[in-house]
Amino acid sequence: MITELTQRGFHIGTVNHHSRAGFEIDQPGKDSWRHAQAGRRQVVIAAPDEIAIYWLLDRELTLDEIESQFKDVDIISVEGYKQAGQPSVEIVRVIWG
Repeated sequence: MITELTQRGFHIGTVNHHSRAGFEIDQPGKDSWRHAQAGRRQVVIAAPDEIAIYWLLDRELTLDEIESQFKDVDIISVEGYKQAGQPSVEIVRVIWG
């Protein structure tokens, strides 16, 4: 779906909900990982063509709070957050034979 919408000229953002605390987004040994181990609250990894920003949270953000962080996107695709009270889209491929 994302590939098709992108090919049609839409700018897509995605959110994937990870239901368990403590997943590791960084790679052990990298500078940003060492910063995390030293006690950082927020990390930005910036390259000429991409940026990643992550921070420690005192509580889980709502889907609305997360969506408010997106810039310059037409559509936000969300995986998970079934309890968020947002509309759902289900796409099913049916093969008749």
